[in-house]
Amino acid sequence: MTRAGPVTSGHPGGHDPRVVEQLQQQIAADDALRLDVADGTESLATWFLGPKAENGDLLRKLVDVAVKGEIADRRAYQPSDPAWVTDDIKRSQAYNDGVAALEAALAELVGRLKGSVPFYSYRYQAHMLWDTTLPAVVGYLAGMLANQNNVAAEASPVTTKLEMEVGRDLCTMLGYAVPAAGADGAGGTPPPWGHITCDGSVANIESMWAAPASGGVPVGTGGSSGCSAMRTSAFSAAGTSALRKYARLSNTCCSETGGETGLAGFFRYSGTR
Repeated sequence: MTRAGPVTSGHPGGHDPRVVEQLQQQIAADDALRLDVADGTESLATWFLGPKAENGDLLRKLVDVAVKGEIADRRAYQPSDPAWVTDDIKRSQAYNDGVAALEAALAELVGRLKGSVPFYSYRYQAHMLWDTTLPAVVGYLAGMLANQNNVAAEASPVTTKLEMEVGRDLCTMLGYAVPAAGADGAGGTPPPWGHITCDGSVANIESMWAAPASGGVPVGTGGSSGCSAMRTSAFSAAGTSALRKYARLSNTCCSETGGETGLAGFFRYSGTR
């Protein structure tokens, strides 16, 4: 669970110390996205598209900013390089047929999506989700256009830093004692950390994998004594049923302490049966 020195890929020593040092310096100097120092907003009305798409114009504006930013970055990179999609190509029949196919496919997709469950509506209360936030939607689009690979910082010097900041913010939100950027934990305690998974299922699997190895899984602020001493890559909202299922599969005994079940609970494995 521990390794000497900073590593930015799955291979021991598979990192460039210059990249690691630069990332650490940037994180230490950048407080813009940290939960404990950044300014927030009191209005949830700015966070969502809205049940009646009340923020439709805002979404268009934000998406336009994200797309224009990527266009500007690509045009600014090595401006003397020749264009690949030339005006002659755009005038060709094959190109125009391709554009028509893209537009038709998108129109078909939009039409088929009309049958989706209206999770965004106040009327829908049957499942544990609601609307996606505008920061998530627009941030996902902006990051996807850049298409970075966070498997190693050398392949993602910008988005790896962002992922590390997200991990720190998750730790802060869950009540961990997060040291200042670039500092080690107090008294030799490993600093908490987290990472972004591809979906909730993988996050839950990671949390259940880490539970026996670490002795417990803190999934909220309630009953979190001793949590700051645990170093784990799992920060998911793994519910009671998922943990009990894992306990049965691995022949371990799962108990609940420190408050409510679910997000407010602290689940500890008390050993094998």
